[in-house]
Formats: sequence, C-alpha cells, structure tokens
Amino acid sequence: MKNFTATSAVTSAGIFLTEFKARLVTPLVFFCTAPVCKGLKALCKLGFTNHNLTEHLLALEPTDFVQGPTPVADDMPPLWVFGRNIYTSELRVEVSLGPIHHPYACIAYSVSERPMTYPLRQLAPKRKP
Repeated sequence: MKNFTATSAVTSAGIFLTEFKARLVTPLVFFCTAPVCKGLKALCKLGFTNHNLTEHLLALEPTDFVQGPTPVADDMPPLWVFGRNIYTSELRVEVSLGPIHHPYACIAYSVSERPMTYPLRQLAPKRKP
C-alpha cells in the first residue's frame, strides 16, 4: 500500500470490505484457523461462535486495516489483513476473496501474538467525546 495516497488507501480498504461483506452473508464462506488448535482454543476462550464471529467480521471498517493487498500466488487473489480488539485480545483476520465468478471468501483468524499496527487509524478524523 506504499504507493497509495491516504484517501485512496481508505477507499481501497472500504471497497474491499464492501465486497467481502457481501460474500460473508452467503453460505459459501469458509472459516479456518491457523494454526488450527491454537486458533480454535483462543477463539473458544473468547466465547466465539460462528454467529458472533460473523457479526464482528461485518463490523470491520477501513480503519481496521493492517496490511495488504499482498500477492499470495499466481492463481489466488491477494490477501488483506484486518484487526479488531475483542475483549482483552486483538483478533487478526486474514481475508482473500475467491475468483470473481466464485462467490466465496477465505478467512483465517487468530489471536495476534504481538500488537498490530493500523496505518489508516492515523488518517481517520478524531471522534468527539
């Protein structure tokens, strides 16, 4: 994202999230955890179910952007990373949309092992208390 201006970075993340959220409400979304045991245990400790995890994913905003789009492989769409603070943990969400004619998204989530940086939060206007 180094070549983007602040405005285009927010716009790109917003466009990506719009498409992702449209796919999220279809039954063809695949959730996975990496590493499987560690990710599942952490999410269970936080009380996640498929329903409330979907709610948190639908609540993602451009300011939750961490990095991307990052090329993965020639035949795969790029990977985007977002983060959310959930209770006392920071959830790392890696998202890749499927091919344009396949309405699915792949999502990997885990509890972040170290603090993440949110470059677009510095650009967002400050909210009034």
